[in-house]
Amino acid sequence: MTKKLLLLSVFAVLATATANAQERFRLKVTVPFSFYVGQSAMAAGEYEVRTHSASNHVLIFYSADTKSVATTFITPALKMDRQEKGKLIFNRYGSEYFLAEVWNANSNGGGEIKKTRRELEVAAAGSPNPQTAALYAKSR
Repeated sequence: MTKKLLLLSVFAVLATATANAQERFRLKVTVPFSFYVGQSAMAAGEYEVRTHSASNHVLIFYSADTKSVATTFITPALKMDRQEKGKLIFNRYGSEYFLAEVWNANSNGGGEIKKTRRELEVAAAGSPNPQTAALYAKSR
């Protein structure tokens, strides 16, 4: 009986952690530099970032002026600590920025973005160890 209760507890914790990692994103952020989201080059500016209504694994960037839209796939991820503010993490190689992670506000759930062919080429041509830049989302 104790074994079953322990197994059930572990399952409940894992299910909750998975659900948190797959929650919906809805962030507003000002990006002061041009950057890549997946294969798409984006200009500096204000963006709304959210997951697609049909899948929490598809991240969509909408520019405030609605002239630019980009999508990319994310892999759910968890941090030990709950994030107070939503944030985006970029890998920077020289003057080029690539979206690497996105983290939801008031949550420990986030997502990681796989490196694109472009990012791998830029890394191979220069430093394979990027600098990182974090941008915090605006309060809603």
